[in-house]
Amino acid sequence: MRIPALIFSVLLLSPLLACRTENPGAVTPAAYEVRGEILRLPSSARPEILIRHEAIAGFRDEQGKEVGMEGMTMPFTLAPGTPVDGLAVGDAVRFTLETRWELDRDPVRISRIEKSEIIRKLDLEDGKVPDQLEEIGPDEEGDLHA
Repeated sequence: MRIPALIFSVLLLSPLLACRTENPGAVTPAAYEVRGEILRLPSSARPEILIRHEAIAGFRDEQGKEVGMEGMTMPFTLAPGTPVDGLAVGDAVRFTLETRWELDRDPVRISRIEKSEIIRKLDLEDGKVPDQLEEIGPDEEGDLHA
């Protein structure tokens, strides 16, 4: 009696186990630590945060190929529950940009963002970062300066 029950269990579970195999072509989610400057905060009309950011070395596209990303200004979606309380236009920030290419919506998004009081001077032109630390802060017009 035990052998038929065992065979029945194996036959019943086989399709379920087959569904659990990993997709060999799937790209692993990745996270990148990035620095930038906030140009626009999310609103009900525009839910993305607009950031001018430095180059992202090692950035991988949805095929998993390392392509890098130039420094640029672009809107980013915030991952659910990512707070922006206390942030303002002109703030220098550090953020975690995650890629989850398996998502149908917003595969590239910010999962953590924080104001950065003292950071290296942002290099938004070619991605090179100076060695010396400088304090960055907004002036009366909200522009960053050293």
